[in-house]
Amino acid sequence: MADLLKQLLLSRGRTDRFSLEEFYNRVKARGDVGYPQAVDESRAVFAVLQEAVTRGEIEDILSELPAEYRELFGGQPRSPLSPTEL
Repeated sequence: MADLLKQLLLSRGRTDRFSLEEFYNRVKARGDVGYPQAVDESRAVFAVLQEAVTRGEIEDILSELPAEYRELFGGQPRSPLSPTEL
């Protein structure tokens, strides 16, 4: 399972760039849940991801994402306007 997840994460394909708020909104829509639950579930998935891959791989992933995504990996919200502070 971890190898499959790693392969999916490291594969390079077409990528869409969007804000963390948009990420949460997409989780909300696909999961048919409220915004707070989408945030909680996203954080839970990323907590499992951190257990499945090395810290170096996490840093590689984060280097490809906007800085605001660090809060998905347990970082503090970057500003009072963070989508998790709404």
